[in-house]
Amino acid sequence: MIRLFRFTVLFLVFSLALQARPDLVKVHLRVILVDRDLNQKPVPFLLVSLKSGAKSIEVKTGLDGTVEAQLPPGKYTITTPKPAELGGRSFTWSVSVNITGAQENIDLTNENAKAEDISAPPSARSSEGSGTGDLTEHFKRLKNTVVTVISESGHGTGFFVDSKGLLLTNQHVVGNSEYLAVQFDREHKIQARLIAADAQKDVALLAVNLAALPNASPAPIFRVTSGKPPVQEGERVFTIGSPLTLDKIITTGIVSKVEPHTIISDININPGNSGGPLFNGAGQVIGLTTFGTRGGSGPGVSGIVRIEEALALLEQNRAKATLPPASLLPVEPLTPYPVEGLKDALRGEKFDPRP
Repeated sequence: MIRLFRFTVLFLVFSLALQARPDLVKVHLRVILVDRDLNQKPVPFLLVSLKSGAKSIEVKTGLDGTVEAQLPPGKYTITTPKPAELGGRSFTWSVSVNITGAQENIDLTNENAKAEDISAPPSARSSEGSGTGDLTEHFKRLKNTVVTVISESGHGTGFFVDSKGLLLTNQHVVGNSEYLAVQFDREHKIQARLIAADAQKDVALLAVNLAALPNASPAPIFRVTSGKPPVQEGERVFTIGSPLTLDKIITTGIVSKVEPHTIISDININPGNSGGPLFNGAGQVIGLTTFGTRGGSGPGVSGIVRIEEALALLEQNRAKATLPPASLLPVEPLTPYPVEGLKDALRGEKFDPRP
């Protein structure tokens, strides 16, 4: 009986040893991307292929962007049949690794990925030509990225560039003003603080406290890669701004000329549009609407500072930003003073000065 028990124990130990497969490596694979605000975003349900020679295995990440597998040691090529998308860009991987030891940790990130900008789909381009559909959706999605910038000399437009409260506008909008504020809508107006400015490029970086603006969101920024220009001549563009006495008005146009530092367009820019975002057909910011010239018999042309001119100022001063208070400032009344109240005030007894 004791011999039978010993034999059973030895058999179980031997079976477990076979199942453990000491020749296999425990591989922990993680796919994680970092967005423009330096927030880590796990990539869930991404199909990943691991190939070694003629053998290939496919795994899929979970909700946390990770997956584990038991693989024989050796040289592997890790690829992703389908790209992961984040912030208007697509990411694919083809990474060679040498898997050895008892455990191997592999990270697929922005640094070892091939990244490409996502162009507007054909359906979006066709709807651009009609002037409907995509522009309506773009306006609904992007109107909360734009604010009216108010200074002692007047007002212009600005747009948020991150979720921490940084926004860009033209330097001539803020000038040397000691008073700066931004108005998000008819009910929300808060103090702004100048972080940095470049008068030569006509760009300024402001900071506000977004605790008072829960519906505000950052605008998607076009990132130039391999010297590719943000737009080409003839492409349709649009802007959202605060011209004249209006706020959050959308206007459209086409690109007339692309220069190293500026973009020339026939888009209609009026006083108050200065510092607003110029969007391409995919809804990405490609510049700051800066000035407009009017001809004697035509609509004239408008000049836009390319977004690359402002991104350098943003990156150099992002860490220096300090937020002003989040308290709301007084705004103009939504309705005129009630006439009945004025009438009641006039009916009051007049003061008798004789005593």
